[in-house]
Amino acid sequence: MEHSKNNVFAKSLGGFYMQVGLCAIILSLAAIGKGLLNLLWKIKRKIEQYETDLKNLKRHHAILEHWLNTKIKGQNLEPYFEKNEFRTIAVYGLGTLGCCLCRELQGSSVVKVEYGIDKNIETSKWIVRLKKLSEEIVPVDAVIVTAIASFHDIKRELEKYYQCPILSLEEVVYSL
Repeated sequence: MEHSKNNVFAKSLGGFYMQVGLCAIILSLAAIGKGLLNLLWKIKRKIEQYETDLKNLKRHHAILEHWLNTKIKGQNLEPYFEKNEFRTIAVYGLGTLGCCLCRELQGSSVVKVEYGIDKNIETSKWIVRLKKLSEEIVPVDAVIVTAIASFHDIKRELEKYYQCPILSLEEVVYSL
């Protein structure tokens, strides 16, 4: 009789350990699943960032291509500034497009780039005098924003400091 009691107890204890084991397996699988979901979420965000970067690079490429075709035809950006009576400008963003704009207008008798504005002032290419928004603003006829992907946000920020037109480089280049 005692042997059968021990046997029943052992069976019920074995069932308990089996349930605990199954719970442990389920919890482990849930933790792995959560980790995989987090990983997939990070991958998704990275892919979205790459897609945004690619879209911005395509916009830069299109602007540069249009600009180059304009140069090949013997035209430049000066007529835009002359027509709009912009004699002095500031260039916001001194990356590739900003530096190209400054070089194009260097020595122009129509328009002068008074200074460049860039958040990354330490790493910027020193083509023109640089200013931060926190510095005293020197009045200009227009500000040309070359950071085209963030134009609307930058324009809102610049409007706090400037009373002149704030334009995207796209507007200038595609007006030709």
